[in-house]
Amino acid sequence: GSSEGVDADTGYKFDLANPDGGNTGGVTMGCDKVDLLFVIDDSGSMSDNQDKLTAAFPGMAQTIDDTLVNQQGIDYRIGVISSNITDETMCLFGALCGPGYLGRLQHSEGRVPCNDVPTGRWIEGSEGAMAVSDQFTCIASLPQAQDFNGIPEGGSEAPLEATRMALVDRVNDVEHYNAGFLRDDALLVLVLVTDEDDQSVWMTPTNWPLFGGPGMVGPVAEFYDMLVELKGGHPENLVAVAISGPQQGGGDTDAP
Repeated sequence: GSSEGVDADTGYKFDLANPDGGNTGGVTMGCDKVDLLFVIDDSGSMSDNQDKLTAAFPGMAQTIDDTLVNQQGIDYRIGVISSNITDETMCLFGALCGPGYLGRLQHSEGRVPCNDVPTGRWIEGSEGAMAVSDQFTCIASLPQAQDFNGIPEGGSEAPLEATRMALVDRVNDVEHYNAGFLRDDALLVLVLVTDEDDQSVWMTPTNWPLFGGPGMVGPVAEFYDMLVELKGGHPENLVAVAISGPQQGGGDTDAP
């Protein structure tokens, strides 16, 4: 595409195609909104990686402002969820319990003391790069959660299932906790940050036996189909980025 973010061949911005087809008469089409969802691993080995992410984020926020907001007039927002999907009723020795995030958007101070948190359940880009950076550092520095990785099958570091919970379960249940974050007319940018293999089980129950895990890991294709359906059946309205550990192992290994 060109330096203005418009594809030189099609004239469309970012999504590079007209999802509804037909002749646009030369009018530039494309997204005017971007929803960024960060799915962050909060297991014990991830604290240093979270710190690297938040340290690098001010530069990213400034780049977003320069290239999307100032040049394109893009309206963007940022949500943060944990990859941990253990229910708060799941406890070891009656004390070490799951955090019960279950895909809920994080919007309060985590393990790093800070003064600026989002006024709602996500960060609005309209507040400017500096405020966005401060708020992201606040909510993306997640406390270490009980992840039950010592049990067979593990099952709690599940960024894909956490994404499904965030965009489906936490929107459609009686709580409607995440309702309003995902916009039909926005490009969805999904950023998965983890140092372990994904352990997602498709449509995991909210709790499972501590020994034995939640079940067999679900095919990535099922999560892909779910995301495309959420974007009206148009895969060009979805971008996914994985910042992850090696294919085998993880834990003490820094995520490339």
